[in-house]
Amino acid sequence: MKPSNTTEVGTKLIDGGVVYIVYKILKEKLQDKEERIIHYKPYFKNVYNSTLVCSIPESSILNTDLRIPASKKEIKELLFYLSVKLRKNKELDLDDASAILSLNNISDAAYVIRKFWKESLKKGVDFKKSKKDLLKKAINMIIEEVALVTKTSPDSARENITTALNRH
Repeated sequence: MKPSNTTEVGTKLIDGGVVYIVYKILKEKLQDKEERIIHYKPYFKNVYNSTLVCSIPESSILNTDLRIPASKKEIKELLFYLSVKLRKNKELDLDDASAILSLNNISDAAYVIRKFWKESLKKGVDFKKSKKDLLKKAINMIIEEVALVTKTSPDSARENITTALNRH
């Protein structure tokens, strides 16, 4: 779901699996009209993003892939979906999986995870490095959002995700 034009300080935004928090909103004059500029930074800090800050005119948010986090119910359903055994095992092509992950949609990322996870567990199947990398990327794309919504750490969220995947 896209953020609305009522963004306020403390609003959480998701982009490519990273959770951001709005920490400041300033009004600036842009092209002869006053515009709210939304300033946001990573919610879960790490070595790579500890000094990262971003800003965007509020009117431009709808033209981006930024979205609000999934609800608790959606995360619960997602973890259940990851734990349910697949019935049909139609293979997922690498290009299709990459395209799906570029959509910034947690449900679509879960679909990729589930497909590649099951394939990675099959005995006698050569699970290529490119698929391993895409599986890792897909899991990393949902970790922070699961951690935010379940009020846990990213490490605990990773554990919850792998536990759900290992149930089937």
